[in-house]
Amino acid sequence: MVKLKTIQEWREVANNPPKCCVNCDHYTDAYWSTDEICKRYNANPPQEYAESENECPEWVQMIPF
Repeated sequence: MVKLKTIQEWREVANNPPKCCVNCDHYTDAYWSTDEICKRYNANPPQEYAESENECPEWVQMIPF
């Protein structure tokens, strides 16, 4: 049953991701660049802000496709 509990915990996180920039559909992280851009505000948020939960009221869950 340990695996079942682990799977349930994973599903809970997958269905309710932390609301921070790096998990937002507006956030673009280009692997070829060091610039992370918020498309909603057309700005590069500071790292501390981007990693903080529940800071932005415009957060949108990422589209899975």
